[in-house]
Amino acid sequence: MKGKGGDEMEIKRGTTPIISVRFNGLDADADVASAEFVFKQECSEDAPELVRKRWPDEVTRTEDGVFRLPFSESETRLFEARKYVYMDARLRLAGGGVAAAPVAALMVQPTLFAEE
Repeated sequence: MKGKGGDEMEIKRGTTPIISVRFNGLDADADVASAEFVFKQECSEDAPELVRKRWPDEVTRTEDGVFRLPFSESETRLFEARKYVYMDARLRLAGGGVAAAPVAALMVQPTLFAEE
């Protein structure tokens, strides 16, 4: 997963970021039944799940179809620093279809602040 200008996407431990996710090829007004986003430290089905976000529960969706995933400080502290965390997304459409998305890798940046 690359950011603007081809930069590697990052997430920092101990922060409260909001990650924006857009499904390419999906109309902004598509009738979405549900969306799930799972984060693991290893890129494997068998790896332990660290965080799961769901729409319409914790995740919001903008008018132009972008899903916004908020993280708490404690959630970002679950990710091991200087390693990748992998995000997979599953979008279920109201008609029964499932939209595919490639697994994205985000580099986890360390923090110098101890947990309070």
